[in-house]
Amino acid sequence: MSETERIFRVAAAWHDVPAGLPLIVALRGGHDAGAVAAQVSDEIVGLDEDARIVAEFDVDELYDYRARRPIVSVSNGRVKSVTEPRLDLRLVTDELGQEFLFLSGFEPDYRWRLFSEALVSAVDALEVSSTTWVHAVPMPVPHTRPIRIAATGNREELVDSLSVWNPTTEAPAHVMQYFQVRAEELGHPVLSLAMLIPHYVADSSVPAGAVAALSALGSATGRMIATEALRERDRTFRAGVDAELESNPDGQKLIHALETQHDAYLQNLAVSNDFEDAAGELPSADQLAAEIERYLALGRDDDA
Repeated sequence: MSETERIFRVAAAWHDVPAGLPLIVALRGGHDAGAVAAQVSDEIVGLDEDARIVAEFDVDELYDYRARRPIVSVSNGRVKSVTEPRLDLRLVTDELGQEFLFLSGFEPDYRWRLFSEALVSAVDALEVSSTTWVHAVPMPVPHTRPIRIAATGNREELVDSLSVWNPTTEAPAHVMQYFQVRAEELGHPVLSLAMLIPHYVADSSVPAGAVAALSALGSATGRMIATEALRERDRTFRAGVDAELESNPDGQKLIHALETQHDAYLQNLAVSNDFEDAAGELPSADQLAAEIERYLALGRDDDA
């Protein structure tokens, strides 16, 4: 048994997968500001109750159970079962009856290189047409503007059309970036979609991030996933944040500062900002986010 076979097992539906399907990946855990990947995963898994398991990764080899504890079921003084977290590849059908492959679960804690090698092998064996994966990062952007995207990959036309932020930077990696590097070396079409989530709500579930992600996934894969329920939750979420800020003039001023920075960046214009301090310096993103978080926290404390 090879190393990759030790962590990756094919299931019955493996032989039913037609060649040429796109692969979508949404892994919970790290790089999931606003719980975007978690929401995308829930929407896609709930999309097709008849989705079939194509392959499974051995989570006993890949997860730290102290960080991702299995769920125990107890009844009448007896332990009935222990359910481990999952990491699997499914064959799913979209709203239009089109099939695609979907990899979901928690991001592995261990053996990233081995995981990436196993996924590259599966993509090759199943003749996957393209791989598109979603994640999310916190950014100093306002919740009053549409969620924007930072895209990377070798599908240049989509990177150019979808991405508003293309930095030269270094940051902690995601396991899928291991896969992305290897896939691009092999010439496999791959696209990373990072949703840019308002810094001050990044610890909450932000439905607008999932809406943006599913829309971009549709553009990248041609697969349609309904977003009506997410849009309704987003209206409720945004109304709640606005209500928290309504009685905080300083908080509103901070949001306005973020809006000004955001809009100026998109327009590529140098503009003055009335949130500059006495020395004419604009607060940093962390300072802005910290102030907004403080005002939101004050609002929650008042309601308690």
